[in-house]
Amino acid sequence: MEAALAHIEHACELLQTDPMRASEILLALRSNPEALGVARHVLEHSTNAVAQFHATGLLQAALLGRWTELPLEERAAARSYLATLLLNHGERYSHFVSSQLLQTFAVLWKRGWAEEGPDGKTHFFQQVQALTHAPEEKDGGGEASRKKNKVVLASAFLLALVGEFSTAKSAALGLPLEFHRQAHKAFEDYGLLPCLEIGMGMLARGVEETLVALPPSGQAGREGGSGLTADAHGCLLRLNAIVQLCLETLSWDFTGFDPLQEPSMKTPCFISPPIAWRPYLLRLDLLEGLVSVYTRLRGLSVQEGEGRLHLLRQLLTQLASLQGPVFPTGEERSQYALFLLRVGVDFLSQSVEAASSAEAALYERRQGSAEDEVEGYGREVDGWVSFVHVCVSNFRLPVLAAFPFFPDLCQRLSAVTCLLLRVTAGRAVNYRGSNQDWTAACEEGWAMAAFETLIETWGVLVADPMIAGEGGGSGGTSPVGPMGMEGGGGGVEGGGGKGGNGGREGEGAMARRVVTEAVAPVYHAYQSCRVTLSQVEAARSLEEDAEEEAEAIATANVEEQVVNMAGLGRLAPAASVLDLHGRLLAPLGGTDNGGGAPRPGV
Repeated sequence: MEAALAHIEHACELLQTDPMRASEILLALRSNPEALGVARHVLEHSTNAVAQFHATGLLQAALLGRWTELPLEERAAARSYLATLLLNHGERYSHFVSSQLLQTFAVLWKRGWAEEGPDGKTHFFQQVQALTHAPEEKDGGGEASRKKNKVVLASAFLLALVGEFSTAKSAALGLPLEFHRQAHKAFEDYGLLPCLEIGMGMLARGVEETLVALPPSGQAGREGGSGLTADAHGCLLRLNAIVQLCLETLSWDFTGFDPLQEPSMKTPCFISPPIAWRPYLLRLDLLEGLVSVYTRLRGLSVQEGEGRLHLLRQLLTQLASLQGPVFPTGEERSQYALFLLRVGVDFLSQSVEAASSAEAALYERRQGSAEDEVEGYGREVDGWVSFVHVCVSNFRLPVLAAFPFFPDLCQRLSAVTCLLLRVTAGRAVNYRGSNQDWTAACEEGWAMAAFETLIETWGVLVADPMIAGEGGGSGGTSPVGPMGMEGGGGGVEGGGGKGGNGGREGEGAMARRVVTEAVAPVYHAYQSCRVTLSQVEAARSLEEDAEEEAEAIATANVEEQVVNMAGLGRLAPAASVLDLHGRLLAPLGGTDNGGGAPRPGV
């Protein structure tokens, strides 16, 4: 075995100088009848991380090559061996070796999931559950201590398992696609729910302990050091691992597994889990805890908190994507949407204000660190804009219009949209004369990107039949009620005709009025921003020729924006015509060069 170990380590050294020869040696080992023993010996005794990595691949190939010959006991022993390595000796392995060991562990489970009895599967989940409650080892808070963290390891086991069963990224097993489809369905039938149950349970406990360990909101400035204790770092490490597991579990495709189909990135992806998931997902106390953790983390430095903030935003966005039978009633769905939208609009407003302030400071200081700060806030803005868009697209206008704070919601979204346009116009003026790429800075900057997503959000509201008038008129009832329930538009029982639909018409008129008042300033701000951008672009074109490809892309974006804005303009024709009228008269001697903001009531 020592000779085989030296042989593998020598091959790993050759990877840098003679990769073809090294590959030949490593591949030849797979035909060795003692390959399994060699792989174990290398994993247990070698200190060469590359050798450990290839030994893991050798072990997987050796087991899968004779899988059908192995009795269930030997298969279970192989999985137990890998789990023991990670549990008891995980500190010996580099991150990429540990990841390979975890993937091999998951692959072995997937290969034998159909043949494994329910007792074996249940026993595995019981072991993982026990691991999440095991006391943590304390040895000074170093790297070894973090790798021994039982919660992190339990999350990693389940994350590898869900990932292996869920997507086309699963390891190649040399089996037909039908095997992967059947494995996906089998794990969905039994396996996915225990992963969710364990993951959400860990998440609730992780949120509680993190709130205890983190400093109160506002105690640590985002630009300064965090001053986090070792306990706080440990809590955040565990929470990150748990959130990643929950993200992977909530990303499960219940519509039918197709390894060859690429997911669509154009529209929001909604989640429609079975009713059995309800107790683990519809927990406002857990949502409140996640929001509190996010608020605390915003007080840390960008370097300390940004990655963790991104993970939490992703999780909240997935929870905002819930649809289907998990909501027992329309009222419960409405309350869920109300909480999420309040949170989303609050954080969106805060992040846009922070980003615009940081950008204003950037023009004064002209420092690279300030630019990094702007980019960090810009990524946060992008995350919350996407969150709000998912909420509006998921819960739709009939639910949103029933909220008492719906007018305030529209006004705040209007204010944020206008601020993004002012930031873009200001950036154009400030970048004029600089050597930086003007198109990338203005047309493709964080503010314009967020604006484009918000315009799509406004488009969802404006195009809703409740405002657009589709399906209205006399007689019958609306198929979707104010709480998102079917048949919600009727009046008294049996009261068809105008009387039965009058409530829906009243709600539609109110929603139209609220949205109309909110979009009028957006229309004006967009026209002002576009005029400023055109003026700056015209001035710059006298000095340099823009690249044709960049111009074509920018023009296409502008055309799409104009089409979207035309829809908003048609919603408030009086204000829009007045705005355009002022802009047309201004070059002929009018006093208002900006077109003037629309006057209320006109």
